[in-house]
Amino acid sequence: MVEPKPMDKYICYPNGRSASDFKNAVVEAHCQAANDDRAAYFKKEAEAVHWHKQFTQTLDTSDKYLHRWFPDGEINICYNAVDRHVALGNGDDIAFLEDSVYTGKQQKHTYKDIQERTGKLASIFKKKF
Repeated sequence: MVEPKPMDKYICYPNGRSASDFKNAVVEAHCQAANDDRAAYFKKEAEAVHWHKQFTQTLDTSDKYLHRWFPDGEINICYNAVDRHVALGNGDDIAFLEDSVYTGKQQKHTYKDIQERTGKLASIFKKKF
């Protein structure tokens, strides 16, 4: 019997295949585009998210050893991951599924639910710190 790869230990694929057996043309195209022109690729991708302060420069290479992406832009990761989905009217959509092989717990989490929970946690941090 062949021992499963670590990443396949808890995932069942059809016909005994593994995750590495599945190629994704979309992912391959993204990788190729990023390799062809890294700055142009990431500029295009960055335009798909909300910026609190829009960047004007994609990549700062003025320092030989420290290149900086979007150096003059300001972004809020939590807003982009959660809040903007609620603002667009998609709050009841499932943001992620929790499916633990260890506890057996399965639960759906909506954007609205996550926004409420992170808001409560932010309030606690604001009071404490």
